[in-house]
Amino acid sequence: MTIAPIETEYRGHIFRSRLEARFAVFFDCLKCDWLYEPEGFSLPSGNYLPDFFLPSVGHRKGTWIEVKPWGKKCYFGMAYPRSSSYTYDDRYGEFLEYADSVEQDFFIAYGIPSEEYFDDLEYSQCGMLDNPFDPFCWCICPCSKTLGIEFDGRGARVNCECNKHNSSDKCYSHDHDRIRQAAAAARSFRFEHSGEWRPDLSFLKRKDLDDAWKLKMLDYFYGGFYE
Repeated sequence: MTIAPIETEYRGHIFRSRLEARFAVFFDCLKCDWLYEPEGFSLPSGNYLPDFFLPSVGHRKGTWIEVKPWGKKCYFGMAYPRSSSYTYDDRYGEFLEYADSVEQDFFIAYGIPSEEYFDDLEYSQCGMLDNPFDPFCWCICPCSKTLGIEFDGRGARVNCECNKHNSSDKCYSHDHDRIRQAAAAARSFRFEHSGEWRPDLSFLKRKDLDDAWKLKMLDYFYGGFYE
């Protein structure tokens, strides 16, 4: 039996699937600018329309994202199309070559990250495509300011102007608080009741969280990035 994706409206866009709409929520929660299907391309293997373009992510001139559902050997993570043994569409490799030629990046994202992904990251299980050579993750730079996609989730590699990187520390941050909350918001968002994401402030009532951390999160949501 074939299950058809559910077209979903969010922020004035009609997404082809609920998963794509959840990724838009994920990006909004991370304050990451996004464009949905901004441009199509004619490739040797056929026409191709990438799902998202993230103009502020990456070391070059933006990053293209193709969204795929969670499935066997297809977990959330970033699968670099050139070397992934589970990339089954020739257009991905061809588009990667094009993106390289115009100094842009291209990744394939599988599913919305789960709590298992954050708590027990296994490259062959949840959180990553089942390929040990392609463990790319969303991550945050050490100053908690800039979002990136880096090998192994190494925040110290994120392209940021903060200059706070410690060369002896890789600053793994795939499970950063901002990414956790973005994933939780994307997984639980009720598109039937709201057309726009709003931050979940229930963490303010939690006594196990440090007050300084709560203030930083409030500043992030309502006052811009914090130092």
